[in-house]
Amino acid sequence: MTVERAVRWVVAVAASVTLAGCGEEPRACTLIGAESQVTVAWDAAAFPAGALYRLCADQICREGKGPAEDAPFGSFTLPLPEADGEQRMTVRFRVTDPVDGSTAYDRSAQVTLRKSQPNGEHCDPTVWQAAVRADPKAGLAPVR
Repeated sequence: MTVERAVRWVVAVAASVTLAGCGEEPRACTLIGAESQVTVAWDAAAFPAGALYRLCADQICREGKGPAEDAPFGSFTLPLPEADGEQRMTVRFRVTDPVDGSTAYDRSAQVTLRKSQPNGEHCDPTVWQAAVRADPKAGLAPVR
């Protein structure tokens, strides 16, 4: 499965879960959890094995290591606990080669946090999310 297909699949599942949420009254709300966040996804073969990753959204950053060596794609999520509403922000994704410490990838993109209600329109939680795809040739691109 390609990264694009994987990201589309995640977005499609989230959308279908949102549509299947609480709906019309008097149905009870489901209990799907969610948080405001920015997610980056990439083809695992595109970056060095064991690379270190840094994802920032404006001034909030998170660091971590890459996916398992046999994983077809990687993803990394940055929680945004203070996000409250649709807003544009700059997302930056940096990959550091674990062998020599050099920067293997460093790109930025503008994204807009979009409203998501995974349990339905009248049910909590309401969160704000965005996703980007990292590609060495195409750069960092928002996923819609």
